[in-house]
Amino acid sequence: MIAVVDYGVGNLFSLTSSLRFIGAKAEVRKMLNDVTFGQYYPTKSFVHNMDPRAKIVFVIAYIVAVFLADNFFALAAVTLFLVLAVIFS
Repeated sequence: MIAVVDYGVGNLFSLTSSLRFIGAKAEVRKMLNDVTFGQYYPTKSFVHNMDPRAKIVFVIAYIVAVFLADNFFALAAVTLFLVLAVIFS
């Protein structure tokens, strides 16, 4: 006996319709469809104006910090650093 599990394409359609119901605007959906991950997006910010070598050093230091974080406070500090980096970019 072979069991067939139907996950259904209907779940995907119900997800998109519920996103429309939430009130996602057409401009936001269009922008998300047009932007490719990794595509250059010109902007003026502190992080974008930094020297690329310094950004690489900070990313490596962040990765090391994530792997060395062994308690809640260290993880909170790493998360805070990430949130600040996103705010300043």
